[in-house]
Amino acid sequence: MVNRTDAGENDRRLILLTDQHGLVDVIAKGARKAGSRLAGASELMVLAQFTWAEGRARGYVQHVKPVTSFPGLRKNYDGMMAGIAWCDSVRTYLPIGAPADDIFELSVLVLKWLELREDAVPVLVWGLAKMLTDDGVAPDWMSCMVTGERLTKTPVAFDFSVGGPVDDAEAVSGQVEWVDAEALIGLSRIIELEEPPMKMKRALEALNLLRKVMEFHTDRRMLALGSLVSDLRSSG
Repeated sequence: MVNRTDAGENDRRLILLTDQHGLVDVIAKGARKAGSRLAGASELMVLAQFTWAEGRARGYVQHVKPVTSFPGLRKNYDGMMAGIAWCDSVRTYLPIGAPADDIFELSVLVLKWLELREDAVPVLVWGLAKMLTDDGVAPDWMSCMVTGERLTKTPVAFDFSVGGPVDDAEAVSGQVEWVDAEALIGLSRIIELEEPPMKMKRALEALNLLRKVMEFHTDRRMLALGSLVSDLRSSG
């Protein structure tokens, strides 16, 4: 489950990430009542088996069987905030009803790794970079989008209007983010890994770039991810 809001006096509106139907908008009736069987399963970052009946505007939850709430993730504040940022980013990035079987599997892996890793940032970078690569949105992080040549300078101008890095600053034509070449090197390597690295150079800079790439392509703000980046920068 990637999002929840209160609905009425006792209900919750849930956005579920499912392997078969993508994002699904449902109502969990009575989920806010004390002792409700839907209360725990309607929390963020819960993996569960849901069944629902289709309504006029959205579905209504009929049955839920919890699988895990990733308890280790909830014991670590940074990990929990990273998990919330992941869920919010997936909800914001995906259109309702779009196919999402790969993103569903990736999300389960990301939340599991956030349980295990002390540093949450490389886990998020790994997950988001893979998601954008699988979706065909990620560029060749180490090649100039204008010439096709390998990048030779740092910092590098990432030009969102052409979809990637540009080696010559005079060639940029739109919204630009200047990034250290080490962040791009990290992004080019991390997508080949079967699991997120323990550490990553310029990880926070890479994470912020991924956020902006997602915002550019969706024209939506990744609010939780942006807040996480700001908080991590403030804490050093």
